Amino acid sequence: NPGMAGLVASVEARLKENPDDGRGWDAIAPAYLRLGRFAEAATAYANANRLLGETPKRLAGLAEALMFAGHGRVGPE
Repeated sequence: NPGMAGLVASVEARLKENPDDGRGWDAIAPAYLRLGRFAEAATAYANANRLLGETPKRLAGLAEALMFAGHGRVGPE
């Protein structure tokens, strides 16, 4: 999806300048998940949880991203 790729690139640029932008991480995490960028999604969800606080939605997204990144394996994380 070219529109999503542009949006992701824009948010990535903002996060490079401001890595403590929890809202940016929260916005990009589900986009990474939809794009199949599972390890990056897991990192983004973890950052959003750390910066904004854990929510059921963020924790579920993190779990989903970790399972996809691990090819279905459930690890200690």
